[in-house]
Amino acid sequence: MAEPQLLLVPISSLRMDHDWNLRRRSDLAMEPPATGASSDKVAPDDTESLRASIDAQGVQQPIDVTQSGSVYNVVTGFRRAAISVELSARDKAAGLPERRVPVIVRTLTEQQARARNLTENLARKSLRPNELARGLEGYQRAAPSEQQQAIAAKFGLTAGYVSVLLSIRKRGAPELLTWWDAFPETALAILYEASKLDRGEQLKGLKDLLRGAPRPSGREKAIKLEPSNIRAVLAQVQKSPQGGEWKAGARWAFEALGLVEAK
Repeated sequence: MAEPQLLLVPISSLRMDHDWNLRRRSDLAMEPPATGASSDKVAPDDTESLRASIDAQGVQQPIDVTQSGSVYNVVTGFRRAAISVELSARDKAAGLPERRVPVIVRTLTEQQARARNLTENLARKSLRPNELARGLEGYQRAAPSEQQQAIAAKFGLTAGYVSVLLSIRKRGAPELLTWWDAFPETALAILYEASKLDRGEQLKGLKDLLRGAPRPSGREKAIKLEPSNIRAVLAQVQKSPQGGEWKAGARWAFEALGLVEAK
């Protein structure tokens, strides 16, 4: 295997695949570079201070990439790459020369690259369950013969936790996964049991909940729920006297069914 190379490359040569970016939390949309890299979003966290630092001093920590001809595929460092693309677009509009960023070019299989991406995200200790599930799903696609127990051990997780996360990703309807991304605090027990329903029932039950609802309170009890209970929860939300609006309506449904403590 070739030794990693440290290079300084034009920002327009970076390619960011949205599927590899596990932390998609803000509304900051990036203008794609000339090579056609996809738009991306970066997590809020300390984004403003990071942007100011990159604007003033450039990228200080090299971005991990693999190389495909003249294109560099981002493996880790999506925030640094996305902010650099944004600043480069601003500079271009002002007639300034294109920025360059330091990268470490690595020769990696997709499985190795996925593992590196997920390991770096886990090291930051703020990875949400839905983001972790997305990363595990990407790794599993790259390593289809690897057992879940081995995957769990590789990333320092329990086999049961990995099984639940991957089950939700595999069986959840697109609407259920959208809900999870929008409201990551939702109890895993609820999502897991809901994912056992057929997709039509998931869609019907979540239809009203996916209309710009505020975040849940996080007080859902982590209890084992049967699919019939989930159907009741979703039905109660739709029948709520508050008209299905999450903050009052869904909480009313959870309280009525004894899934959270009444205020």
